[in-house]
Amino acid sequence: MRYLMEIEYDGTFYSGWQVQPHEITIQGEVEDALKILFKKNIRITGSGRTDAGVHARKQFAHFDYEHIDDLIHIKKSLNGILPRDISIGKIRNVKKDFHTRYSAKFRTYKYFFTNEKPAILTGHLYYWPYSFNIDHFKDVFHLFLGKKDYSSFAKKMEEKNAVVNIVDLHIKRKYSMYIFKITGDHFLHGMVRSIMGTLLLYEREKIDKKDIIRIFKGKNRELAGPSVPPNGLILWDVKY
Repeated sequence: MRYLMEIEYDGTFYSGWQVQPHEITIQGEVEDALKILFKKNIRITGSGRTDAGVHARKQFAHFDYEHIDDLIHIKKSLNGILPRDISIGKIRNVKKDFHTRYSAKFRTYKYFFTNEKPAILTGHLYYWPYSFNIDHFKDVFHLFLGKKDYSSFAKKMEEKNAVVNIVDLHIKRKYSMYIFKITGDHFLHGMVRSIMGTLLLYEREKIDKKDIIRIFKGKNRELAGPSVPPNGLILWDVKY
């Protein structure tokens, strides 16, 4: 049978989601916990990878196992085994052909930053020490919407198809913090952080609208802005 887990984690001290040799990862920690609980190796498949230092409010992963009578007990047992910065939410049965990555329709990321020096929450908030005009920042959102080739915003191309459908961009201020939200059908490696870095270059008037159009057309990562730090980025939700 196939089971779907909802996973929340603080990625500060992990080398990202995906299992890597000699590295501590979210996937590795969850698989180790499953092995302790079920006394056998169980591979999980996530809805997508998050880089080192990136967090998740709702990551999803599926795994296959024989019939489980009490999923609530399994959830509690896993949370008792896992470190405190990884938490299992709901666990439920899904159809055998369900796939956390390929069945996902949309993914939403949020990036948290401030231009006022913080003393707390620094592990989840990027400090950007410049003046910020939220209306000017939003002025180029339309250039990122729709289906576009995002090669220039990918850290490295692991997929043949670089076309991504971005359906929503939004930013709001809450107290002294800015929250940037982006939703798309999928995301390339490092894409959200390089989009954010490019938008902040635009906000500082280091580039203009024509430059952003040229970045898309160039299909070259060196043309886009630098990636912002991972600590402000959270995988917020995945819709199926």
